[in-house]
Amino acid sequence: MKAAVRAPVPEPVRAVHLFRDVVQLLVVATVALTLWADAPASGGGFAEAAVMSNQTFGSLYAARSQTAVHVWASVAEQPGEAAAAVGLLFVTISMMGNSPVAWVMATLLCSVKQPDWERHVALLTRVFGGEDAFLFHGFGIVVWLLFAGLFLVHGLLLLPLEWGYPRWLADLKIQPDKTVGAAKLQKVARVSLLNLLLPLEWGYPRWLADLKIQPDKTVGAAKLQKVARVSLLNLLLVLPYIIFFTLIRKWSDGRYGVRHDGEFPSKKQQLFQFGALLLVDEVLFYYSHRWFHTPAMYARFHKQHHEFTAPFALSAIYAHPVEFFLSNLIPFTIGFIPLRTHMVFVYIWVTGAVLGTQTHHSGYRFPWIAFFDEQPFFHDYHHAKFNCNFGNMGVLDLLHGTDMMYKAETKKRDAALLAKKAA
Repeated sequence: MKAAVRAPVPEPVRAVHLFRDVVQLLVVATVALTLWADAPASGGGFAEAAVMSNQTFGSLYAARSQTAVHVWASVAEQPGEAAAAVGLLFVTISMMGNSPVAWVMATLLCSVKQPDWERHVALLTRVFGGEDAFLFHGFGIVVWLLFAGLFLVHGLLLLPLEWGYPRWLADLKIQPDKTVGAAKLQKVARVSLLNLLLPLEWGYPRWLADLKIQPDKTVGAAKLQKVARVSLLNLLLVLPYIIFFTLIRKWSDGRYGVRHDGEFPSKKQQLFQFGALLLVDEVLFYYSHRWFHTPAMYARFHKQHHEFTAPFALSAIYAHPVEFFLSNLIPFTIGFIPLRTHMVFVYIWVTGAVLGTQTHHSGYRFPWIAFFDEQPFFHDYHHAKFNCNFGNMGVLDLLHGTDMMYKAETKKRDAALLAKKAA
């Protein structure tokens, strides 16, 4: 079986990867500063796009030049806020996995300004009424739709990789010499909707080599149905939890819990919230995860999640409801209570959590993932070996030595491949 660890990267390839990451950082900085500084001149967000679409190229160029001057002036006036805007977009995209979907979602959410948010609150007020409790029910439903919708849509986008392995994913097709004939295809089409994926059975370009971390393992239809049942149940259970969570503010007279009114959070405040919530999540997830690996808890609850030694995106929340609540939902949301997180950042955080956990469970090291990011190798190795790599970031694994097995195997593989190359 192919080891679920990062392979040695040749120096020329390493240089290309580092260059790509630097270019990405520059693009992130350009996008972030434009979104942040453009608000005073245009009203914020993407509202300007519809107006500008009818302008000539010359007027567009002039407008963009004016925007560049405005951005530079804004950066000079508020360098701290500008740096926070860049940092926030960068860590948000990284949390979401750097994918095209991550870029779209992070850019949309990080572009929200005070006028955009006021329109959003006004819409929810019209739908759910102005009373605080009902309005927060509306926010809860929006967060749930964001969580469940993203989980299903993004997971289904990645699912075809578990069946029809494009050959640019290198050695993924188990029997590459066999394809599907016309007669068998007609028979299969009558009984299965999976015929939508069958073009992958004929032409597989090979230019995505080595993205599948454990290429000898696939997902069968029976297991997929089981994952669907459990995951849909957990997604349904998220709704009452989220609505309960949004009402903590009302019950505490505004001292705790998420908020939707008051001062709109600055980029500095949002970046601080990101760091604080990341720290809370890492600590609670790591120790609760290790607890679920104790013999009694593993046998009773956590073993279900480890039925997949080679995970895939939709299996990210394939877990016993007790584990799902204690080790997944609570660690990544409990920080909202003392931090009084603004609802706009709750949207960002929930989106990041969903896309991030699906990337960690995808089983693929996609080419857009940053060079310094050990995921999804890190978590995939946990599923392969069980008793190591318990955290998300690896900080507490480093502190407690629970990443030693992963590091030892990585070093061993590096040495073997380098020795083979030298020979």
